[in-house]
Amino acid sequence: MIDKTIWENIAVWDHSETVLNHHLRDSAYSINSLRLDNSASLSITRRQLHNELLARLREFIITGKIKDGAKVPEKELCDYFGISRTPLREALKVMAFEGLVSLTHNRGATVRPITINDLREVFPIYAHLESLAGQLACDRLTKDEIGDLLNMHDQLAALCDEDKCSQFIILDELVHTRIEIAASNPVLSRMLQVVSGRVRRVRHLVRAPKERQRDALEEHGRIMTALKQRDNVSSASAIKAHVDSSFRFFEEKLEARAA
Repeated sequence: MIDKTIWENIAVWDHSETVLNHHLRDSAYSINSLRLDNSASLSITRRQLHNELLARLREFIITGKIKDGAKVPEKELCDYFGISRTPLREALKVMAFEGLVSLTHNRGATVRPITINDLREVFPIYAHLESLAGQLACDRLTKDEIGDLLNMHDQLAALCDEDKCSQFIILDELVHTRIEIAASNPVLSRMLQVVSGRVRRVRHLVRAPKERQRDALEEHGRIMTALKQRDNVSSASAIKAHVDSSFRFFEEKLEARAA
């Protein structure tokens, strides 16, 4: 059984402008187009307008609510969020910099399809940044924080056994986010934000089968062991090996799709 406390924690966790709870329950959204349930609509406060809008819009694209190659429906999004087009377009400019959308003069924004070249450009950078986060976090994680990570690892194993792929992806992302936060390096966090969107997109686009999830669990286990032992060299190495393994899996799947 899955510990409900984990999902309560995820529902309120918000870091690096990533709102993980927006894809916890697919039933909250109408997948076909952006006609979302009124109950799922959340007004955005002016004080946090840019960050909240960017986070929510990013989640729509990363989790496939707006499909690859689709035109970003600006009017519908403005109506949904209760905003003008100016803040929306500012958010789209940031997402274009992150490689999630393409901007065309007089035609607006479209979602950039994820390509093998994207993975080959992004994953090596992402692997080194994540590895550095693990190295820094090793000395800074508290005993309770390590305990939380170990508990999450146990929950990942349970999700794998129960074949709950969507929740596995979410909790996997949260583990990485917790490590990043423990690294306590704002510059590193900003750099990860720039490259992680495309990494997260491919995770949602190419769902890992149970066999890959089990491999990922073993890789996570080595990360947890290193963190528990405060071995920052092994922690960095284990995280890089995990990200490299993920890259090889996704590269193979995208190559098969393109064949």
